[in-house]
Amino acid sequence: MAVDDNYLKSNPARGVKLPPKGKPVKVYLTPTQLERLAHHAGDKAVVVWVLGTVGLRWGELVGLKIEDVDELHSRLRINRSVVYIDGQPRETLPKTHERRTVSVSLPVMRMIHDQAAGRLPSAWLFPHTDGGPLKRPDGTKGWFAAAVKKAQAEDSSFPRITPHGLRHVAAGLLVSAGANVKVVQRQLGHASAVLTLDTYADLFEEDLDTVGQAMAGLFRMS
Repeated sequence: MAVDDNYLKSNPARGVKLPPKGKPVKVYLTPTQLERLAHHAGDKAVVVWVLGTVGLRWGELVGLKIEDVDELHSRLRINRSVVYIDGQPRETLPKTHERRTVSVSLPVMRMIHDQAAGRLPSAWLFPHTDGGPLKRPDGTKGWFAAAVKKAQAEDSSFPRITPHGLRHVAAGLLVSAGANVKVVQRQLGHASAVLTLDTYADLFEEDLDTVGQAMAGLFRMS
């Protein structure tokens, strides 16, 4: 930008190679651990359940409106994402710039039904106390951090996790439930199945055993 604006004649950083970026450590929860976390989240339990089973990004979650809920088919329509800039919410398209529809388990949809009951279609599904969309919880002393600490007090193996980390939890549960990579891609809103495989290759390791067993069943070999 400085070169384009004629503040610099040339880019002094051209040719500089940055060190390789390490892959983030993904944390997975068991169904029991997710249930424990949701329990300690109190009135925000439905937020934990949606993040941990549907796999939405935080901005997609808080961008949901009542009109985006399809109870008949147990679906959520992801039409927007919300970010806070200078304390004010701003609506944008989802990260991949593509709207999508995601599946919701019936127990979680019942929680969403209770959350949406009696409210206008244009209202935020998860509102903040000021009437706007829900704000991201503080990482050290907000309601989510408090729920994690309570879960860790009960379970010494409970890992440190963030709201975004629940997206990985959802991916793990989807694969455990037998979802193929294309379903996981659509649910998480990845640009391609390749990205899904690159991100969650470790979750599909067991498929190697399944392939071997399936191939053995095709032949009669002593």
